[in-house]
Amino acid sequence: MLAWYVDSGKIPGFVALVSRNGVTHVEAIGKMRRDTIFRIASSSKPVAVASAIVLLDECKLQLDDLVEQWLPELANRQVLKRPHRPLDDTVPARRPITARDMLPSTFGLGMDMTALGTPIMNAILEKNLAANVAPLPDPDEWMCRLGSLSLENAGNS
Repeated sequence: MLAWYVDSGKIPGFVALVSRNGVTHVEAIGKMRRDTIFRIASSSKPVAVASAIVLLDECKLQLDDLVEQWLPELANRQVLKRPHRPLDDTVPARRPITARDMLPSTFGLGMDMTALGTPIMNAILEKNLAANVAPLPDPDEWMCRLGSLSLENAGNS
């Protein structure tokens, strides 16, 4: 599946490592080698995804589990009608956010530095949700602030 992204020109290459029950497999495709060094801009995401994959493997998490059971701030979402619209120009999300939406960070909110100056990015910065702004609120307050925002765009919009 990953080779398709290289063959299509969407990415220059990849290195994948899968390890299970003591057996490890490493695959390098495209312009990447097994020892290629990568910069990870947001290191918490791969750690969280790796943890979630372990929970999936142990059948303690399902991809279609609703995240609102753990993060009630993300229940009953509103979605902007169009990107860069005013924050109150919304429609209800077609469905709740699932673990499947969260793992690839496609649930509808994020730091889009190309969208600086838009209402949603202004709100993210005003609410002090950006990791590069200190001091960040404590995790519970951070989630409350995040939950108060409309989704920009989501698979369920």
